[in-house]
Amino acid sequence: MPGRHHAARLSLPVAESVAVDGSTEAVITNKSLAGLASAEASLVDGVTKVSSSADPRSVIVQITTPLREHRDIVEEVRGSVQRRLSEAGVTPVPKVRVRAVTKEMS
Repeated sequence: MPGRHHAARLSLPVAESVAVDGSTEAVITNKSLAGLASAEASLVDGVTKVSSSADPRSVIVQITTPLREHRDIVEEVRGSVQRRLSEAGVTPVPKVRVRAVTKEMS
């Protein structure tokens, strides 16, 4: 398909008992990649809202938090999302960028 890539590659587990003729490739769509990142980021304590966008090379996660200091939560979200993408077999693991906004709880 010409143009931009709309999916990222997933590594496949090697099965010794399965013989495959030709090549087999598994992918995850950009939308699903963003959804996976959002789901993982939402599990981090202190995150109240998440939205994500993705392409095969990068994932941008935008979080809302009541915390005024963002450095620690940004690093925790980045690490958590990178680990999850790696565990899911996304190859290579996209660069994860996290943006945080403070919003007071009402």
